[in-house]
Amino acid sequence: MRASALSDQRRTGRASWPGRPAVTRLAPLVLLFTAAVACSAGSPAGATRPPQMRHLAAAIVLQPVVSRQRMLPAPPPATVPGRCPAGFAALSGPDANPALCYRRLGRPMVITYAAISPAPGFSDQAPYYALNVTLPASDRAALQAITTSAHGRKLAVIVAGQAWVIFEERGALTLGGFQILVSTRRQADELLRILGQPA
Repeated sequence: MRASALSDQRRTGRASWPGRPAVTRLAPLVLLFTAAVACSAGSPAGATRPPQMRHLAAAIVLQPVVSRQRMLPAPPPATVPGRCPAGFAALSGPDANPALCYRRLGRPMVITYAAISPAPGFSDQAPYYALNVTLPASDRAALQAITTSAHGRKLAVIVAGQAWVIFEERGALTLGGFQILVSTRRQADELLRILGQPA
């Protein structure tokens, strides 16, 4: 969602969530990654081979969403969290804010075949962990369409029913790739395992 090109203002709103790591810079990194994909297409022979396309063990779902605060809970000693407004539901996962409820907008994009690889610089010392997702040419138009429709709204990246990233989409992705950023190496390794990809 860690890119120096961003200003200090957080693009996804996560910076205002106390006590949570800010995976806030996905959109610019997505654009940087797609630019890198375009450049690598003309790379000389002998360069590092790109990861292979594979069928994923679990689908990656890109779902445009809007969010609202939960309704206020009953006063103490009640411990039940506030209810979601009508038409909204809670999401679970590393990037789902428990104070918010979400509503789907339109149809999702379901990705079942892709090349997945840890991003360069992926290490235990990194401040974040990124997985590159490269789609086959046949899916690039769909990626462009869903990121165009989600412009200025939030896009949830959901795998195995968990929201791994929820970010504000800032522009259409036209080159067939994006990144999934998570906050810890453990989360990245778990996501690779769920997707059935070699670490």
